[in-house]
Amino acid sequence: MSIQRSVVRALHSTHLEHDPDQETAIDRVMALGHADPLGSLLWRLKWSDDLSVQPAVLHLLVRRTRSHESLSMIQRVCALALHEYLHDLCRPCGGRGIVIAANGVKSRCSACRGEGTETPSPSRRAQRLRVSETEYLRVYDSRVARARGCIERASKSVSAQVLDLLGKNKC
Repeated sequence: MSIQRSVVRALHSTHLEHDPDQETAIDRVMALGHADPLGSLLWRLKWSDDLSVQPAVLHLLVRRTRSHESLSMIQRVCALALHEYLHDLCRPCGGRGIVIAANGVKSRCSACRGEGTETPSPSRRAQRLRVSETEYLRVYDSRVARARGCIERASKSVSAQVLDLLGKNKC
């Protein structure tokens, strides 16, 4: 079972008793609580569907991503990056990486090249930000990449931190 699934099950568990002899749900919940705040909240939002944390996620993401941009601009950029993180499955294959033709033949999805995730086009991102594609490429593209990178780093760091706190990190 993946660490995300294990932690999400623990978050929804009604059995949070501690057992010093074995890892329990409370250990996983506590490990998540001690990990990076942005990453922990991202996990709760994406893997546990806890929409109550979305304002806090956006606040932390804006704080980590903003440099000299206006607050309203970086808030829009961060909201877009967060939306893409939460809705990253390839639409044509549903995130499976394969498609099945009408004759039953399976093939690698050409839209995501078999990865199961999609990267929105600049034109789609520009449309979501309500700017021209030219303006998106000139002004927003690097900022969206910075926000996406921040999200990915925070999410990945939580995996390592939780595994480390649970004593499962492989050297």
